[in-house]
Amino acid sequence: MDKKTLEEKLKKLEKLEQRIAYYEDRQEIEALMYASETNHNQKHMSGWPNYYALDVPDVSCEIADRGNFVGREAIENLFNSNYQIQRNEGSYLCHWQTTPMIEVAKDRQTAHGVWISPGAETVVNKEGVPVSVWNFIRYAYDFIRKDGQWKLYHYRIIMDIKADYDKGWIKDYFKWTYMGKMPGATDAPPSWNHCYSPAGYLQRVIPTCPEPYETWSDEKWFFKEEPECNQ
Repeated sequence: MDKKTLEEKLKKLEKLEQRIAYYEDRQEIEALMYASETNHNQKHMSGWPNYYALDVPDVSCEIADRGNFVGREAIENLFNSNYQIQRNEGSYLCHWQTTPMIEVAKDRQTAHGVWISPGAETVVNKEGVPVSVWNFIRYAYDFIRKDGQWKLYHYRIIMDIKADYDKGWIKDYFKWTYMGKMPGATDAPPSWNHCYSPAGYLQRVIPTCPEPYETWSDEKWFFKEEPECNQ
């Protein structure tokens, strides 16, 4: 085998290794997402911080209009006390993970991800009465690799629809539009909070599909509107 042929084969091998690593990263990120959502329930809520890169100072969890929680202490308090759902017998959380769109950075240190997620919930109201609720949301995630493992870096929920099950999102679109912040959130407004309204509503592509990128640079990538996705 001559030198030129060998160099070509080595280049092909390098590209193949990079491609395999890319798809392995995607698979690990999907597994992280599915494991975290499977355990997003009453009994395991206090263990949810384990899915986050808690040692990263700007690690965050933003839940629609309920607030953005930044740093280890804020996230641990959120899932151990603020949610309080683990104390409410009769509560129910189920969000189906659909349409995974994942883009891993070329340096394999971070990744962007978007999921559309229909959800069914039972919320115990202030009177202690369980209420069945539709909650359709979109996730815009940043992931980060720490010690060889993928972790949640910036977790964002952007709400599309929230309505009482028996009324639907046409008759019951206003009550859940703004629920107020939970304790421990920053003072910053929501990144995006435009729930469905039957009057004058123009649906927008937010979060947008993640695009290929070299290395971490922009936390607001998900605002770039694109009508089509390349994946």
